[in-house]
Amino acid sequence: DGGLGGGAGGAGGEGGSSSAGGGTGGAGGSSGGGTGGGQSDGGRDAGLQGDGGIVYVVVIVKENHTFDNLFTGFPGASTSTTAKLSNGTTITRPFAPDGGIFCDVSHSNTSGNTFWDKGKMDGFDKVKPSQPDGGACFALQSFMRYREEDIPNYWAYARNFVLADNFFSTTMGPTWPGHFSTIAAQAPMYGNPTCTNCDEGGQGCLAPAAASIPTFNDQTCTTSTAFPCFEVPVVTDLLPAKYSWRAYGPGTAAKMFSPYNYIRHVALDAGVRAAHLKPLTTLDADLTGQPLANVTYIHVESGPGGISEHPPLHPCRGENYVVRIINKLMARPEWQQMAIIVTYDDFGGFYDHVPPPTADVCANGRIFNTGFRLPATLISPFARTGFVLHDKTEQASIPLFIEQVFSLPTLHSRYARARDDRAGSLMGAFNFAQPRRPPLLLQERPNCPR
Repeated sequence: DGGLGGGAGGAGGEGGSSSAGGGTGGAGGSSGGGTGGGQSDGGRDAGLQGDGGIVYVVVIVKENHTFDNLFTGFPGASTSTTAKLSNGTTITRPFAPDGGIFCDVSHSNTSGNTFWDKGKMDGFDKVKPSQPDGGACFALQSFMRYREEDIPNYWAYARNFVLADNFFSTTMGPTWPGHFSTIAAQAPMYGNPTCTNCDEGGQGCLAPAAASIPTFNDQTCTTSTAFPCFEVPVVTDLLPAKYSWRAYGPGTAAKMFSPYNYIRHVALDAGVRAAHLKPLTTLDADLTGQPLANVTYIHVESGPGGISEHPPLHPCRGENYVVRIINKLMARPEWQQMAIIVTYDDFGGFYDHVPPPTADVCANGRIFNTGFRLPATLISPFARTGFVLHDKTEQASIPLFIEQVFSLPTLHSRYARARDDRAGSLMGAFNFAQPRRPPLLLQERPNCPR
């Protein structure tokens, strides 16, 4: 009954890289040496079934950062220390302020299209930071970059395991389309829900009747609005009964913010909710005292103590939260058969120098699929060591990975709009023939900025 085992398709040679950026197809290169990197065939038949393979997949989804925002200068990855403004001038991107930031930047689909500017990537200064929170906005917030010393544990995971530098959001923002894509390999919406005079949040099918969400048809490029509740398949629907799954999100069991709330056959079935949807407040205890599900989603859309990393929050507290989760996972016996993916829901209004792939740009020039690059770190006993994965992937690659691990059919075979048939595989991050990697237990950092 084991999951994916030995013999993953060969990734490119250690230490290999090519010129950075280039075209609209994604990142292909390097900003420095010292880390392995390459591309793999990443096919669906990349491994063999066996008891020694991956049988536990944990997906952690945080909030609002691009690859260049968190990992500029990472060895072997395609990054840029400069950026072009809308007036044609080039600036050196500033470092993030030591004391944190006080504002947010719009990360809507409309703002994303403005930033993208039909692939010129020069519109990031056209939308100004807003929502001041006790201090003045940092004028160049969209362009800022964190240093390794700002987020040392995220860099430690990347240096010791695998960092994907060609991983894109499946949709061009914002929050809920991104979270939704990690479970459904697509998103019928291109915005967040709204509801006048009510606290809708991420309640989806449980929202008040007045709630609505902007939707789009990716075949006709037409937009509309709908109640935020959809009957579409998600990857956990495909799991045989012998495999378990669980999804965590902020809030309470009765009012939990989760992309599963947008799935009618999950959200409106009290038995399914009770069995599979859990509030984040139970996660620490569950990781210590409960059996681990074969597939676990941890959607940190918000939460106590600034753990989501959504601006204006500094990443430090969110990084500590991820370290605490991963330390607990690595301490479990299931670590020997585990893969952990840490990624983000959307770009958060932050700059990235790599244009998204443009195969799905609408005739009117607007882009819904895909969005900007996001950080994605893959952590496992089977993960390559200090490897930068250049294969073009996206949030829909996460359901694809689960399908590959558990030998499942694709979501696309059940629903034509699902993108797991063309999302790109994450399997190149793994080497099932290598000795299993030991845990990397890290220390949470004290005295985080605000």
